Amino acid sequence: MNANNLKSRIRHDCKAQIINLRGFCSEIERAISRFEAQNTSNHEKIAGLDSLINKDVLPCLSYVKHATDQLDQLLDSLPKDSDSGNEELVSEQPA
Repeated sequence: MNANNLKSRIRHDCKAQIINLRGFCSEIERAISRFEAQNTSNHEKIAGLDSLINKDVLPCLSYVKHATDQLDQLLDSLPKDSDSGNEELVSEQPA
């Protein structure tokens, strides 16, 4: 694969995952906004919070994790040596 094709593939794959991550973050924000807009008692809000977490937030977080795993795999598949020398690309694990 030549350098231009590699750059194009990397750009496309990274953009696709960034778009996915933004979409899932927006979905979490929408779910929280819907929850906050509910005109219910505190008891009903507590019950609704369980639904919000289990039906909206946790699935989105699962997709976010999957997207970050795909980005990590993409970075791991890149050549270890850069064009400018022996600088290594290192995948860092989040704290």
